Amino acid sequence: MDNREGEMATSGIHFGEGVVLVRDWDVSQFIRAVAIHCEEYLKRESTAGWLLDACLAWMDDFDSSAPGVRDMELDEALAEIQRKTMFVDYLRWLKKQDANDKYDHQSVLKTIDKVLRLMGNAD
Repeated sequence: MDNREGEMATSGIHFGEGVVLVRDWDVSQFIRAVAIHCEEYLKRESTAGWLLDACLAWMDDFDSSAPGVRDMELDEALAEIQRKTMFVDYLRWLKKQDANDKYDHQSVLKTIDKVLRLMGNAD
């Protein structure tokens, strides 16, 4: 696959009845950032072990899907209100972390804002 194809394709991030369209590149960077910082967050919030499992599932789904159909489904991982609340808290915490050379920081910040709006928790 031409790397540009994945950068230009658009997929959806789904939660409840809503969806936000995001470039595949941005979805990959978002998942990467969520996964990279997950361990650090788990040190603060020990009950968030489910988040690591969700990250692994999201990465697997992304990697096994074709460009343009790399949708990210949040509903299963966030079915419980406590998980949704914790995920929102995690995303807000993640926005405050320093830029990291392992992902596109600006892309991640924009995607976090879109996901928070999708979940009804815009800052």
